[in-house]
Parts: sequence; C-alpha cells; structure tokens
Amino acid sequence: MGSSGAGKTTFMNILAQRLKRSDKKCVNGELLVNNCPIKKVPYRNFIGYVTQDDILMDTMTVKEAIMFSARLRANLSKSSAEERTDTIIHSLGLSLVKDSIIGSVAIKGISGGEKKRTAIGVELVT
Repeated sequence: MGSSGAGKTTFMNILAQRLKRSDKKCVNGELLVNNCPIKKVPYRNFIGYVTQDDILMDTMTVKEAIMFSARLRANLSKSSAEERTDTIIHSLGLSLVKDSIIGSVAIKGISGGEKKRTAIGVELVT
C-alpha cells in the first residue's frame, strides 16, 4: 500500500476517528461512508480497528483470547460466546492453533500471521 512513513497508519486513524485533539493534527475535508457523513452513520458497530501492535495476552491461548473478548465486550452467555468463538476461529483458519499460547518475544507461541488473525478475531466478536 505504501512505503514506511507514507501515512498509512495516520490515514486509518483518521477513518477510525482515533486521533485525539491533543495530537495537534489538522484534518480537513469530509469523511463519508457510502456518501453519508461518518457522524450520521453508526459505522463503529460494523467496523473493528486492529492496531499494528499486538495487544494480546501472551500467556492466553487463541481460543481463550477470543472467548475473553466475546464474554467481556459482546456480553454473551458462555454457550453463545463459545459458539461465536468457534465460528471465528474456523473462519480465520486458526483451528490448528486454537489451543496454542499466543506467546511473545520471551515465550514461544504462534506465528506473527496467526497473532494478527487472532487480534482480528478479538475484534470480530463485537
């Protein structure tokens, strides 16, 4: 999409309305979703934002991380959360690593791509 420093993250932060006023950045123009101003579209209900940095607990398994998000953020019952978690794990191709710990630099865990897909799964439950 662009080289390092081209503004990809800034662009995504603008679209996700994640820039704080204290960031002293000036954004001009209109933000539209399907030709409607973003403020009129409750698009946050349909869009998840996954940061560049993994914010997953390195000692949790893939299934535990997604299940934790489902129970906490989506306020689902245990059975509904398990069903949604299993569906997301299957959809993201994480079935083979669902019981593996996520890991970190110090703890061997799943691959970088699997971590990114797990982070996406954590956002998809809501």
